[in-house]
Amino acid sequence: MEYDSQSKTLALLPKFTGFLSLMGSLFIFQDVVLHRFPRRRVYHRLVLGLSCSDMTASIVNIMSTWPIPAGTPGVFLARGTTQTCTAQGFFNELGNLATPLYNMSLCAYYVLVIREQWTEDKIRSKAEPIMHLVPISLALTIAVLGLPFTLYNNSGWLCWIAAYPRGCQSNGTCARGEHADIFRWVHYAIIWSAILFVTAGMYSIYRRVHLQERRQSQYQLDNDVVRRGEKSKKVAIQAGLFVGALYITWIFTTITRIYQITTGGKNNFPLLVLMATFFPLQVNLCSQFEKIAYSHMIIRLHPSRAFSTASFTLDRDTYDANHAILT
Repeated sequence: MEYDSQSKTLALLPKFTGFLSLMGSLFIFQDVVLHRFPRRRVYHRLVLGLSCSDMTASIVNIMSTWPIPAGTPGVFLARGTTQTCTAQGFFNELGNLATPLYNMSLCAYYVLVIREQWTEDKIRSKAEPIMHLVPISLALTIAVLGLPFTLYNNSGWLCWIAAYPRGCQSNGTCARGEHADIFRWVHYAIIWSAILFVTAGMYSIYRRVHLQERRQSQYQLDNDVVRRGEKSKKVAIQAGLFVGALYITWIFTTITRIYQITTGGKNNFPLLVLMATFFPLQVNLCSQFEKIAYSHMIIRLHPSRAFSTASFTLDRDTYDANHAILT
């Protein structure tokens, strides 16, 4: 069977970007489990959960078209069966739902530490169980529900929630995945709710810093006026990097899937290429921007560097509990 360059590109590109994502997640995993970062910290346990969910999604992307049933027209390197496609779709949904939800949990952690000034012990006892429970339980529930509804089928360059055969929903002849569109809308409603939560959380941190700077400005000397607003601007940039990584990761995926839903399952090659490029790199982008954002915000709000008079400070226990992130 002959395959065009588009089919080959969609089969091979995710293997490369998925491999990069897997290496990034493995690096974070070994840092937390084996080397520098103590697992007793809430932050590092959240990062560990994020890394595990992304490793699951990364392996799915590396497999790309391999699990799709052999002989599927126009799919390069398809070597699987209906069962392998179902397995790939299950772990695809599990990993790709849990990852942004863990980003939401990390954002909640930032808000509690930086904005609300909670101690490590208070976060551990009152918030951490929920921060793990929401990503794991919600992702697992949706992924499991896809099995009895036979939702996991070829969706372009891997197996995910899709009707089979393609375009069958318009005439009611679906052999599998009849309710795929409903589950896709639920999937993206969860994803974008998490992204909006992160956006609001980071904005609330920026607003807190900005308001404290305004209160502190009355104590500034004349030669400090030019520096007024410097901290809030830097926090805004750093928070914007973290939030921006989520938008870059999910915008092309969302547009691609909406296009498929509204066109009866048709694919758009440029959109699929953008999706296959940015989507597997979600933790690489988010984790790097997140390290920049979190470490700089903690440093700038540490008592020795924060506002001396208007007391926007982390208590000593909270700072000590999170200082390992910066070293």
